[in-house]
Amino acid sequence: MQRVVSTLRVLGSIAASVVLCLTIEARGVDLSPEQQTGALLLKITRYVTWPDPKKADSNSFFLVGVLGTSAVVNVLQHASKGRSVHGRPYRVVHFPAGWDVREWRKCQVLFISQSEQGRLAEILSAIEGASVLSVSSIESFANRGGMLSFDTSSTKLRILLNPRIASEVGIEFSSRLQKIATIVDP
Repeated sequence: MQRVVSTLRVLGSIAASVVLCLTIEARGVDLSPEQQTGALLLKITRYVTWPDPKKADSNSFFLVGVLGTSAVVNVLQHASKGRSVHGRPYRVVHFPAGWDVREWRKCQVLFISQSEQGRLAEILSAIEGASVLSVSSIESFANRGGMLSFDTSSTKLRILLNPRIASEVGIEFSSRLQKIATIVDP
């Protein structure tokens, strides 16, 4: 029974974020798929664990990088103000083209914008082996080696997870998140 209640809380939390997006859209603000994704991304980080969390300095930031051109940067910056996850305050960093890939590897989350679709293999290769949760709404992202993908191609937002790729670098998705997502394994 407790497991059902926990699952319902996760679903309710994510559903509330979706309702918020739809409410904003209904008020005349046209949200792009990436903006909808940004609104949910911070919520989902609560249901992901990274290796050796005790090693992280309690005064350090939880870094969310955004690679490429995307409206999600502003959404994340606004939504993360004054919030924290795993005891660390969020910090959103924008990486336009040309940034040093070593900086990407310092992030806990790297959102890869649609603008970077042509460089996807290169980007995933650059962060390979680092405990960086790769996230995108690029089509077939989780099937192409990404860890978490938002499928915004239909009216219903879907979350796709690739737990095999994530576990290779010590990242784990909670069972709650896995229950509401589609699991892929290329």
